[in-house]
Amino acid sequence: DQEITFILLSPMINTVLSFVRVLLLALLITGFLRQCLINGKGKWKAAAPKVAPVLLFLLLPTILFSHPHSARAEVPPPELLQELQERLLAPPECEDNCAAINSSFIKIDKDLLQIELRVDSLIRGAIPLPGKDRLFDQILLDGRPAKIIRLSKQGYTLIRLEPGSHLLVLKKDLHGANELSLTFPLVPHYSQAELSDWSLSGLRENGALNKQITLSRIQPDTTEHTKNKQNPNSVHIPAFVQVERTLHIGLEWSVTTRVIRRSPNTVITLDIPLLPGERVTTDSLHIKEGQVRINMGPNQQSFSWHSAMSPVDSLTFSATETSSWTEVWFLDVSPIWHVQSEGFPEINQTNPAGKRYPEYHPYPGESIQLRISRPEGVDGPTMTITRSLMKIKPGQRASDVSLFFSITASRGLRHTIILPPDIDLQKTVINDQELPLQLENNRLVIPVQPGKQDIEINWLSEQDIPIKLVTQAVDLGIESVNSSIELTLPSSRWILLAGGPRMGPAVLFWGELLVFILLAFLLGRIKLTPLSTLQWLLLSLGLSQIPAPLAALVVIWLLLLGLRKEKGSEITQIVTFNIIQVFLILITFAALAALFFAIQQGLLGHPDMQIGGNGSSGHTLRWYQDRNLSILPTAWVITVPLLVYRVSMLLWALWLALALLKWLRWGWDCFSDTTTWKQALPKKKVIPKNKKKTAPPARSAPKKVAAPANTAPTTKQEAVKSTQQKTSQQSVSKKPPKDTK
Repeated sequence: DQEITFILLSPMINTVLSFVRVLLLALLITGFLRQCLINGKGKWKAAAPKVAPVLLFLLLPTILFSHPHSARAEVPPPELLQELQERLLAPPECEDNCAAINSSFIKIDKDLLQIELRVDSLIRGAIPLPGKDRLFDQILLDGRPAKIIRLSKQGYTLIRLEPGSHLLVLKKDLHGANELSLTFPLVPHYSQAELSDWSLSGLRENGALNKQITLSRIQPDTTEHTKNKQNPNSVHIPAFVQVERTLHIGLEWSVTTRVIRRSPNTVITLDIPLLPGERVTTDSLHIKEGQVRINMGPNQQSFSWHSAMSPVDSLTFSATETSSWTEVWFLDVSPIWHVQSEGFPEINQTNPAGKRYPEYHPYPGESIQLRISRPEGVDGPTMTITRSLMKIKPGQRASDVSLFFSITASRGLRHTIILPPDIDLQKTVINDQELPLQLENNRLVIPVQPGKQDIEINWLSEQDIPIKLVTQAVDLGIESVNSSIELTLPSSRWILLAGGPRMGPAVLFWGELLVFILLAFLLGRIKLTPLSTLQWLLLSLGLSQIPAPLAALVVIWLLLLGLRKEKGSEITQIVTFNIIQVFLILITFAALAALFFAIQQGLLGHPDMQIGGNGSSGHTLRWYQDRNLSILPTAWVITVPLLVYRVSMLLWALWLALALLKWLRWGWDCFSDTTTWKQALPKKKVIPKNKKKTAPPARSAPKKVAAPANTAPTTKQEAVKSTQQKTSQQSVSKKPPKDTK
């Protein structure tokens, strides 16, 4: 119980303390030298320059080596560590037989229980004692008190034994107890008992002792000491259990019996009768006169055993007339048998693992008779194929094909499957086990066992990818149901058409193409844009590879530009006109971005042919057919190299670039028709009402000199000057025009 406390310093703190020690030592030496100089009246002053380097040289190692250096041993190799671990944890050579109880002697004298155990141990180890939770009052080992190590996980007391033979004595006072149950974790080889006024259940006539024994008082203790311990209001509840018998009728008949506690935690000792013809196969059971004696401790909730039976045509079950247990019967009948019951009806139909499980609850004394017969076979197929799946992954040089199918057979046989010619068989797997089967003349013989089997066959076919690819035909030999085909094409192929069983994929792009042609015909009739029907069709084909909202944005952009040119002059509101212009600018940038995305998707992406149906998408095509003949259905697909799509989109991009130059020039004309932006006119200057108008100061009018009426200009220059003066006077005399919006 002593404790040790460690205070550890880090390397950094240790380094700081080392410098402090050196500094203090230097101060000490300095003070010592100073005192010596003072006392020596200057004798040391001349020697100081020589002493200082010596002191520095002495202190230098202390500074340099004051920091602790980490040191460690080399880590052993993993092989050595593994070997050391195996040596350390190696079990003893005797394994589970290192200790044994040779004999036991159970004695009860005057309510004192004494159990003597002869124990032999080969090693120094621990041995568990009978009883749980330190049941015994005194434990003696070779005449001295034994030292208890601990309690095991199951609650047994563990004591230590040295190698050799030992005498172990266990004592317990039974005053006030009428029953006692003991469990032996180590069962003695031979046992004897000497009891007075007590009975022992679990000891056989040959001296073998059961793992569970029960001691019961023959005459209950009625002494004054017992009466003081017992509660006068307590009620004694007798032992009661439920016996469940399950009869398994299959290729082999067997019975599983399970005894379940239904009373409080008391010791239970009962003799359960066996069924007619039942042969117990579980070891360590005490069977006498067709009855199985069971011993259940206070904490034991159930007890079970297994038995075998011989097939019979008729079987009668009878419930025992007793108040110690009730019975429940279950019937687990295989489909190869037919059972008719006479007596009381079943009350429940349990369904474990998908089987019919009749359940009967008889009253004491009731009986039921079972008539068991085996149905006769009828003519019909002995094998069926419930599902099949063929996966094809074509490549540039060969195709990888896998065939999965499930066979359910009623008897064992050999079945032949015809595979396509010119193939290389890779493997054959039956129920997750690969079998080395050989292919002879395109025929593969498969061993079939009764029951269900999952079979996988994989082969390589030396076949490239043609324009029209047709899946290979396989003959399964018998009719089948639920056939599926899964074709996975590489991303370097452009899928155009696909066909096969009715439930399969469809290339929806060709339906969209009809819609594009109709829309191009309608848009070509609208005179707002300069695009013809053919141009609308080419534009829609390229925009089909982008989402529909983005494609519709380009169409709306062109229509709005044409509408702006036709109706722009009718918009008189300045704000409305300017908002329309801003909106046209924004939608122009959005439409150009959509066109750029369409070009990028066409040149760098993969074609979207709108493939769908039966879970198909992209380059994975799936077909399904519910009923088939012996030959599985086939499918076909038409593809071209992806380079064809790339070249087509490149030509479309070049056409779009040339056409877009004309469309942008036309769009600018539509955008700038009449004007590109309207500005508001300057507002009038408002004169306040309370401010009176002041007349300008009068100016003296120039005196006009009347010219003679008949006077005419004498020269050409004078005539031109006279004409200019008249024009300027007329312009001054005119009033300014009114403001108009």
